[in-house]
Order: sequence, then C-alpha cells, then structure tokens
Amino acid sequence: MSNNNSLPISDFLRLIPGFENHTEFSLESDTRLQEQVLNCSLAMIQPKKRAIDIFLETQFGFACLLEADKRDAGDNEIYKRQELKDYFKSNFVLRLSKTLNKIELEAEQNNLNSELNQVRTKMRKDAIKNLQHALNSGDRVFTLSAPTGAGKTLMLLSLAQEILSRQPHLSIIYSLPFLSITEQVEEICKNIFNDFQDFEAGKFKDDTPVLRIDSRSENKNIERLQKELESDQREEILAELLRENFSSETFDHPFIITTFVQLFETMVSNRNAALLRLPNFSRTLILLDEIQALPPRLYTFFVALLDEFCRHFDSYAIVSTATMPYLEIVTKDHLKNRLDCQKPENLFTSYKRPTELLSNSYYEKEVFNRYCITREEDISNIEELAQKIRHRNQTCLVILNTIDDTKQLYNRLGSFYSSDEIILLNTHFTLNDRRKKLAYCQQRLKNRELVILISTQLIEAGVDIDFPVLYRDLCPLPNLIQSSGRCNRNGNLKTGNVYLIAVRNPDSGHLSANFIYRGKDKILLDFSKDSIPSTLTELEVKGLQEKYFKFIGDSLTIGEHQQYQETLYMVEHISRMEFDTIGKFKLIDEKDFGEEYRYFIPQGFNDYRFEQLSLLANTKSSRDFASMKNRRIAIENHLRLMSADIVQFRLTKGRHTPQCSAEIMGIHKLADAESYSFEIGILLETGGCFI
Repeated sequence: MSNNNSLPISDFLRLIPGFENHTEFSLESDTRLQEQVLNCSLAMIQPKKRAIDIFLETQFGFACLLEADKRDAGDNEIYKRQELKDYFKSNFVLRLSKTLNKIELEAEQNNLNSELNQVRTKMRKDAIKNLQHALNSGDRVFTLSAPTGAGKTLMLLSLAQEILSRQPHLSIIYSLPFLSITEQVEEICKNIFNDFQDFEAGKFKDDTPVLRIDSRSENKNIERLQKELESDQREEILAELLRENFSSETFDHPFIITTFVQLFETMVSNRNAALLRLPNFSRTLILLDEIQALPPRLYTFFVALLDEFCRHFDSYAIVSTATMPYLEIVTKDHLKNRLDCQKPENLFTSYKRPTELLSNSYYEKEVFNRYCITREEDISNIEELAQKIRHRNQTCLVILNTIDDTKQLYNRLGSFYSSDEIILLNTHFTLNDRRKKLAYCQQRLKNRELVILISTQLIEAGVDIDFPVLYRDLCPLPNLIQSSGRCNRNGNLKTGNVYLIAVRNPDSGHLSANFIYRGKDKILLDFSKDSIPSTLTELEVKGLQEKYFKFIGDSLTIGEHQQYQETLYMVEHISRMEFDTIGKFKLIDEKDFGEEYRYFIPQGFNDYRFEQLSLLANTKSSRDFASMKNRRIAIENHLRLMSADIVQFRLTKGRHTPQCSAEIMGIHKLADAESYSFEIGILLETGGCFI
C-alpha cells in the first residue's frame, strides 16, 4: 500500500451505533497508527458485545476474508451455489413430492399400507404442521425425535422442503456421523433427483443436485477434468479444474452431504482449510442427523453454538435422532464456584431448548413396541456366548465392543456353522467387503435363511437391517437403543429379542466395555449397569432414556472435550477469545487406542493403483501454484479411488503388523495376499485390537 492510500475506518465506525458523530479522521498506511486506531476501536466496541458474538463474528469475518482472497487469487468468479440454486429450489419440492407419492402408491398397490407405514406418514405430516407453527414464531433451531425405523431421512427432507418454500434463498447441508451413513443418504437423495441430467441443457454437464463431501466421496466434474488434462494441457482446463476443486473445498453448492467432522470442526477451527467452508454455512439449512453419536459433553454445547450461529447468519437447523439428548443449560449447584468464563449459561445467554417437532406419544405407539431387552446374566465370556448362540440356533446379530471379541466369537462358532451362515464384520475389512457382507446378510434375511452376523458397533446406527434376535455387549443406554433398532426393525414379528450381555476377559476378569468406555466416560457405562432392569420393552425405553440424559446433563461439564492427553474447555476458551486453543479441536482423536495403520489390499495381480499413487507422489511439479495444486488434487482423487480397498486399524505398542511390500504417504501395500481374506479380514495377532 502506498503512503497516499488511506483506509475508510472512519466511514466504517459511523455504521456502529454510538459512533455516528465521532470526529472524522483518516488512517494512512503507517502500521503503528493502524494498530492504535484498531485497538481503540476494539476497546470501544467489545464491551457492548457478548463473548459469543465477538467469537462468531471474528471467525466468520476472517473466514470470508480468506475465501475472498483465495477466490481473487484464482481469478474465480463462478459461485456454484448460486448458479445451481434456482434449478435446485424449483425442483426440490416437485421431485420430493413425487417420491413421497410414489412410495405411498406402491404401498397401496402391494398391500404394504401397514400400520407402520401409516404411522410414518402421520409423523411426517405432524412434524411439518408443528414446524409451520414454530417458523411463524421465529424459531430457527428445531429437534426431531423419532423412533428407529420411523423414516427420518424422508422426514428431514420433507421438513427441509417446508422451510425452503418460505426461505428459497437457503442451501442445505445434511450432516451425519459416519461415512457409511453419508453414502446411504446420498443414494436416497440421488434417487429423488435421478433425472438431473437435463439441467440447463448440459451447461453444467457433470453437476449433480447432491454433492457428498468426505474422505471417500467422488466428484465427477473433477475426475472428468483430470482426464481431460492428461491429454490436453490447455490452461483453461486447468483453470476450470482449480475452480471446481475450490467449490468442493468451500462447500460452494446448494445441497451438501457431509460428516460431523467437516461440520463441527469448521465451526471452531483456526485452520485455513476448514475456515474456507464457513461462509457457506450462512443462509443455510443444516440437517443434523444421529446427534447421539457426538461425545455427550458436546451435545448441548454444539446445539447452543448452532443456535447462535443461525441467528447471526440467517441459517436454520434441525437436529434429529431416535435418542434425543436433554439439550438444556441448567445452573448446577455443585459448580457454582466456577469462574464466569466457565459457565455455559453466561456464554449462551439467549439459548433456549430447541422446539421439538414431534410428540413423545409416538414412542408410546404399539407399532413401535417391536422388541424386548433381556439381561442375560449367565453370559460372562465369549465361550458362554458361543454356547448360547449354538443352543438357540437362530438367525441373529451379535454386536460386541472390541474387534478381538468379534474374532474370538467367530472362531468359536466357525466349526459349527458354514461360511455361508456366519459372517464377521469389523473395521479389519475393506469398505468394499463390508458393503458386500451387509448386502449378503440382507439377502439371506430376505430369503429367511440362517445367518449369524458378528459385528462391532459400526453397525449400530443408520444401517437398514432387520434381525429377529440381537445380542449386545454392555454399553451406554443410547448405544443399546440404537443397536436394538436393528432388531425387528420393520415390525414383522410380534416381538424381537434383544439380549444384553456383559462380556469379560477370562484372564483379567475386566469387562470388555471398559476398554471402550473408560476414564470420565465410565459413568455412562455405570448408568447402564445400574439402571437397566432385567427386562425392558421398547415402549419402556423412552422413560429410561430421558432419565439417562437428565443424569448426564447434571453430571457432565458442557463443552469439555478430551483429546489424547489434552482437555479442551470449549466454553472457557470461547469466553476468553482463545482462538488458538479452541482451534485445535478434533472431533475424532483416538491416539490413546493405539497407533493407526493403513494397508491397501490389491484386487488381483493387475491392480496397479498403489504404484500409480507412488508415481503421483514422487512426480515433481513446477513451482507455480496452479501446477502444485493440480498435483495435490490428482493425489487426493486417486486416494479416493483407493479408499474402499484400504483397511485402517489401530494396534497397541508391541503388536506386529502384516508384511508390506512398499509404503507411500503412510499407506502400506500388503505384501502377502494370504494376509487378508473376505472371511476374516486382515490377519493380525490376537490382542490389542480394540476398535
């Protein structure tokens, strides 16, 4: 900046209430003068604002500056969110209505208009009616509590349809906790928009109305442009590729499906890559499904933060789950001596519990009384569990807490059942193989053939599968309820049977559950041990669930988050404007479960994807920004193409890993094909495999 330039700070101050009549001044480029005026302005303005206002406005303002700077540097004037929005909003209502009508018509024609389908339809209509009243009252954040199997995805989309009919300028971000569920929701949404190819006569020929963004998602536009660039190095193709990648990185799209990690880390991050997404959180409807998957101390914190964000930046949010937390901020007598900056009631002064869109009476409907939970006190180890399963000899789902336990049970039962009848499922399998296993089980269930599926908790939420019998190792109550949602899910039986067991290590005598739910989270497990009766029907679950969430609301510190060897106190850090500290937040940080390893499993001798990655990683690029960015995009794209055949696992110290023939970017190539199989996954020595 030349010395002749000045900044219009005086004009800016006139816009702030109370500063309209200040003495006009000019601000030259002298750094010391700029700092003095800035400090003076902050001193005058900040005392009139709440800490949460300053935090949100600083985050958002800095994020907008970053986004604008990157966009300007890339000479990028295309806003995909705006370009696609008109078509999206004009077709979203039409095509969702067609889908819902089609579902109801097919149910009638096939005599599937069961009581469950009728209740699902009534729930959807009641939720929309209640939403209309809440919107008239000016509410922006809502909760949707519905039993498992109630059709929450279509219900959430129907509610989105209602909000967009009133606020057509909004975009949608649909956020879920797990990659497997984002894929399912993407498939549902894309089926609704299956004829999007006619958009604008091919103006955006590979654009879709639904863009999934996570570590495994594919972007057809980027893939097309990468291929074109391989044979044609024209600058305009490279420029288009960089623009397309920028749109993806910044959530510049009218309908995004993404993960909790992408959503929540963006809201508090100080990392540029994450903050670039924040401007597109404004003027957006955020659909937040399966909130119970968050760490319990973050339930109310993030809902309160969302509430403030929505009021600041013209957004809306719907928070959904079958096991809704108690989202209150209450003054706790035993914590009265805390500093003011540690009290959530002082940070979120305008917060009130979000408006619930469905009555609790739906949990009392007989159609949602699909299972009975029974405590099996005579099962205390894997051997006894195996004997019980053999004795009953029924199709069943078994959900255990550790990978070691799933493998031990599979080995115990392997000599009594064929490989067609017993299936092992955990994170020691590639994503492709996990998909195949679930599809196989669903087919055997449909054919009423015997199948015993042994899994870790990766199956407990969002997986549409229906078993007559479920065994669940001891876990916090919400996990038990979510797991039970896989038992008699569609109500085809009079009653499904859920057996709650407590597996112990035969050598140490310790509960397997204690390996997963430990430290400060042990009280969540203790509630289940102490409060779940000998039998519990689904109708009785709701009352116990409310007691559970009230208990943890009174017992846990809102916003406290443990990351490896560091504890973050989110309320205090925001109150003190400690951007650097809260910016370290990581939603998933499992270092204390062991070191992480990633192994690529080649699909035959002609699979050269690993070698192609090595070639990309070791190819030198020119020093100009566009070429370096292109190389990074190519690597990220290729990693996505490999991701469904990569196994990620954690091992405690001292455990041996399988042999690898090469390593690149932290990914190992499995050296021996016999070290991995579809039946048992990657071969590791027993012990030390928790999650």
